[in-house]
Amino acid sequence: MKAVQRANKYLDLIRSYTDGEIEASEFMHTYLTEFKEDYHDVAPDEPYEVLEPLFFACDVYCDDPELRGKHDIGKRQFFKEAAYARRRLEEMLNEMEESGSNE
Repeated sequence: MKAVQRANKYLDLIRSYTDGEIEASEFMHTYLTEFKEDYHDVAPDEPYEVLEPLFFACDVYCDDPELRGKHDIGKRQFFKEAAYARRRLEEMLNEMEESGSNE
């Protein structure tokens, strides 16, 4: 899969969460599954500097405050992490488009 295609795939998933189309738990499970499947098929120009931190945020997300550990994050912080990744991916795609890179 080319870098632009992979970035768009994840951007679509992240948008579905940040736009309120899917719940945090569904996003988290889908993202973790997709990232684990894609992780071994990575080229150096892939957008993993943006995607990997969101993977770790998914890993420490816990919606239930009663179960949340010291290093876990709640819904608000999780949303912030996803929104940040969305902005970064949009910026990366714009830069790729401006530079004519369609990899």
